[in-house]
Amino acid sequence: DYVSHVGIVDEILGDGTIKILSYTSRGVTELRMNLVTPHLHKDENGNVIKYFLKKKSPLKENEELLAGELFFSFGDLLKYTVL
Repeated sequence: DYVSHVGIVDEILGDGTIKILSYTSRGVTELRMNLVTPHLHKDENGNVIKYFLKKKSPLKENEELLAGELFFSFGDLLKYTVL
């Protein structure tokens, strides 16, 4: 898959969960991603630490669906902006 989604880091929580602001068909939303445990949707207490970015395809096995699995890179917008 190509990179098709970007977001702005809003906050980094103590457990490594990253809160990201993103624009979707529902407007600006918050999603969560945790790169420490990229394949877990919830932690041991049932707290959501990663959101699904894709729906499961009936044609694919072992498809990456969670934000932590689909993560590509961080960027620095100010570093690449000409003012």
